Amino acid sequence: MRTRYILFFLFFFSLKSLFATEITVEKYVDKGQLDVPAVTDLHITGTENVLVNTTINLTDESSWLFFDHLKPSAVGSKYKNNILINGKVFDYTNETNARIAIYADGSVIIPHPSGYKPLEVFTEPMFKGKSNKYAINTYHNKLGEFDNKIRSFKLKRGYMATLANNADGTGYSRVFIADKSDLLVSNISKELDESVSFIRVFKWQWVSKKGWCQTGNRNGGSPMDNALKTNSTWLYTWSADGSSSKDVEYVPIHAKRWWPSYSTINAINNVTHLMGYNEPDHSEQQDGTMIPVSEAIADWPNMFKSGLRIGSPATTDFNWLYSFMDECKKRDYRVDYVVVHAYWASKTPTQWYNDLKAVYDKTGRPIWIKEWNNGANWTTESWPSSWSEQMTKQYNDIKGILQVLDTAHFVERYSIYNWVEAKRSVINDDNAFTPMGIYYRDNCPPIAFKKADEVIPKWSFVNTAATLSYKSLENGAGIQLTWTDSNGDMARGAIIEKSVNGGAFGEIGRTGKGVNFYEDMDVSKNVSLSYRIYQISYTGSTLVSNTVSLILAEGNELFQFGKLSLNNNSWSRYCFGYTTDKTPVVVFGTPSYNNATPLSYRIKILTPLSFMFHLDPWAYTNASTFAKKEDINFVVLPPGEYDWKGISAKAGLAEKVSETWSTVTFPTPFDEIPVVFTTQVTSKTDFATAVRIRNVSKNGFEICLQKEAANASSYVPRENVCYLAVTPGTGRWQGQKIKVGRTADNSVWYSAYPTEILFGETFENPGFFASLQTTNDQITATLRTQTITKEKASIFKQREISKGGTSTEMQKETAGWMVVENTRNLTSLGKQPQIGNRKIYPNPVDDVLYLSGEEISSRVQIFNVLGKLVMDTNYDGGLNVKNLQSGHYILKINNEESLKFIKK
Repeated sequence: MRTRYILFFLFFFSLKSLFATEITVEKYVDKGQLDVPAVTDLHITGTENVLVNTTINLTDESSWLFFDHLKPSAVGSKYKNNILINGKVFDYTNETNARIAIYADGSVIIPHPSGYKPLEVFTEPMFKGKSNKYAINTYHNKLGEFDNKIRSFKLKRGYMATLANNADGTGYSRVFIADKSDLLVSNISKELDESVSFIRVFKWQWVSKKGWCQTGNRNGGSPMDNALKTNSTWLYTWSADGSSSKDVEYVPIHAKRWWPSYSTINAINNVTHLMGYNEPDHSEQQDGTMIPVSEAIADWPNMFKSGLRIGSPATTDFNWLYSFMDECKKRDYRVDYVVVHAYWASKTPTQWYNDLKAVYDKTGRPIWIKEWNNGANWTTESWPSSWSEQMTKQYNDIKGILQVLDTAHFVERYSIYNWVEAKRSVINDDNAFTPMGIYYRDNCPPIAFKKADEVIPKWSFVNTAATLSYKSLENGAGIQLTWTDSNGDMARGAIIEKSVNGGAFGEIGRTGKGVNFYEDMDVSKNVSLSYRIYQISYTGSTLVSNTVSLILAEGNELFQFGKLSLNNNSWSRYCFGYTTDKTPVVVFGTPSYNNATPLSYRIKILTPLSFMFHLDPWAYTNASTFAKKEDINFVVLPPGEYDWKGISAKAGLAEKVSETWSTVTFPTPFDEIPVVFTTQVTSKTDFATAVRIRNVSKNGFEICLQKEAANASSYVPRENVCYLAVTPGTGRWQGQKIKVGRTADNSVWYSAYPTEILFGETFENPGFFASLQTTNDQITATLRTQTITKEKASIFKQREISKGGTSTEMQKETAGWMVVENTRNLTSLGKQPQIGNRKIYPNPVDDVLYLSGEEISSRVQIFNVLGKLVMDTNYDGGLNVKNLQSGHYILKINNEESLKFIKK
């Protein structure tokens, strides 16, 4: 035995020096035990008595044994006891110590035990950093510390792995196939770099191009029986009801709209490919209704969830296929190969080649011909009349077609359809092979997959900005920004910007792939804040989100007031500094006149926590932005009746207001006629409307909505309108001085003749409100504030001119006004955080953080923006935060007081 081993080794060495790691022999006779060293492929080409008195011992996981022309079942029945895996007999049945795979019309034994983990990932490029290995079949979608961290990987030869952005397999996904050698990816593609949240690994099979298709038992055999009989290495049944065998790999199909279910497909193991709809362009194949491309596209992301290599729907109409592929391209949907049906009659082999090449050139994908034959029972080509001549014609035609299919690199797989008239059959009704069938059976095509034709999916950064929203925390003391991003993990982070009181936007922080950001706020300040984010793509490009805004209203839960500043007509959300159990009344003042664009304004989604607001230019102006920001004041208070120490007020809601005049009655009458301020607080239309009132009395007023003259809509939906009615005079409420008055009757006209309102005293930081109290014409119009100082303001009536017209055509109106003194400091946020005599500095910080006025023995805890404790220590004159990641943090002192700081 020793002599034989040494001779074998020397033989091995000499061959290895000439043919690298590959050795080819026909058979071994009387060789005893032959050990195959590492990194060696041993090919045995014979078909009879290939191992006589010889045992092959595979000594390493890279020692592979090929039987080039013996199927796995033949190896198992004849030679399983002649094969050792590190000295132990190969467990052919259960494959506990090695696996046997299909290899064209032969097989290969791979010394990988059950439970083998062929994929190893790393958190750094060049296979560095933390690593982890993954086993086959399992849906690895909870990657823990490796989620969105993978940057390189190694995939062992003989396996396929699919990596995707999203945990359910959607988003950008790519199939990696290690068919000829280990696949070493030292720098993962930018689309997947630090973006992988889904992994599924599969055993690879080196199936040949030739397949078989069948449902049920036909021609004397089951689908698997006839696949084996025809020497096909892959099989499908227009369903997901089959399974792979040692000799034949099964391919499931999502054949119809809802069948077989994706849950059924996703539960199948030992498969690697999945095909889409069966002839969606033919109603008879889809329960009477063809599937439009739009429906197929909407469903396509469900195909990704299996992690399998995906083929397009199979069509006979290539226009449907091309439209589908165009839509996939728009959306960057993965399609690894295209599937077609080809019952082409009277075509020469050259025409077959040209027509298939045209599909390949158009789609850029390798082709599977899932159903095909030399014509079909519904085609009208000419055939000889005698049976023998028909058999000869079919034999010659199929032989020429197979020559094309086997040699065309872009044809990856094909499966002939047997049941299109007896003259075209492979297996006839007597369960016997026709002459053509014998040729099909004995034909040995090459391995299907070719690396050169592999499609690498592309991804375009979706040119759709993130949708930004927020929620206020701790009764307005903090804000949590969140956003949805159509690019998913392809967005590598965000730059958060803030504008204070309508000023320029400035960066306040950055995030990684997280989709939230926290910021403290000081509710004692009356500040208008606006936020937006810039998404950072994997290419480094950016997209700006919508802007969300909020006002930290001054006052308390009984009376809040403030000022908003906007330079566009986008909806912005504002939160209240204080909240009540009931939905409050919100009333806006008169917009400033920094831009000449005629406009209205309105609210929607008014809740006890917040509302959305926007300026609403009339449609004919086609204005979406303004050269300068516009200011508008507001008040917020619970509904009810109030005594403002000298003046009376009633706050309420007028419901179902339309373009027809209706009456609003006060809960109780006033002692004198009040001034009424109104604001529309629902938004059921996409066109602007203006609220108008008339006939104000002690008991109530009349109200309606106006729209543009050019607006052809015959119906204005009923809207809700908040109102605040206040008697003229001077009063105080919740510490604020308030004065209410009325202009001279019919004195308010257009901008050339503004109406000046004298307050009669000085108001610091005045919040000004004005509202038309009459409607003396049918012209749609609103009020604008032209100027405002501490002592006075000027207003005018501004009309819309969608159908032309002049301002002088308007009738003069009477207006009411209110001014609220804001004596608090309207400074912006962002000053040095401080509690009492404590300050935190430097902020932002690089290495060491200091607390002024703090005792050394104080306990200090640091939390990240997600609330996770990252440091818990005693303050010793300085805090070393060098190892913290860049971002925003909350520092708590003695588990009570909180300060915020930024780590650079």
